Amino acid sequence: MYRSAEAPTEKSVHDLRVIINRTAEALRIFEDEIPHARRLRKIVKQIRERAAAVRDRDVSRRLLLRYRLLKSDHACIYLLGQRDLAAEQLQTFLRIQLEKELLPTLEKADRKPRIRMEAQIVEFLANGSIVADSNNVAELHSFRKSAKRLRYTIEIIDPDGGGKWLTRLRRIQDELGQMHDARVAEQFLRTLPSRSQAAKLLASRLDSKVQAHIAAFRKTWKRSFGEESEKAWLSWAHSVEH
Repeated sequence: MYRSAEAPTEKSVHDLRVIINRTAEALRIFEDEIPHARRLRKIVKQIRERAAAVRDRDVSRRLLLRYRLLKSDHACIYLLGQRDLAAEQLQTFLRIQLEKELLPTLEKADRKPRIRMEAQIVEFLANGSIVADSNNVAELHSFRKSAKRLRYTIEIIDPDGGGKWLTRLRRIQDELGQMHDARVAEQFLRTLPSRSQAAKLLASRLDSKVQAHIAAFRKTWKRSFGEESEKAWLSWAHSVEH
């Protein structure tokens, strides 16, 4: 938080988002043991939303440049200005929070944390079976978030035992993440009041990339999350919880 408040570079904001997402999952799991956990989760959510606004603009600009849109193109210049505005809003919010006493005093927990990983996995697999046949980008992006939350839960609770499941989760998270990034950049281009010819062509190209990433996700899902995998995964989760 201090690094991003001082200089919200692409790397510092990325690192902030990673640790904030993990913190949110830890607060959920250990809610009964952490004083003011619910209040902290609200603050974490607000930080995550502001950091995501910066990150989306960083990724979109990177994609535009990767596909040979000139830095002098109106779209790139406008996006950089939007990024600066989002970064300023993130900085302001972080500085306000850092002036407060955010971190509670933690003591050794006497109770076992509420994991409920079996239920989380069952819900994840059921939703995955549904969205694997969907072309709805919003639904797929929401499913990517649930994959990320499940991954963080496993990393916190049992990263060694859940290693192979983490690998599979990262694969679909990466594919759906690239889908989301392409869609965000495409929508940015399409909402500009005026666009160069190059920007118009790139918007159509990005839409094709979205569809390609969805197809890649479907292949990975069918290959990595079959019925036998589900039984093995739930057996492992049961052993961790009990």
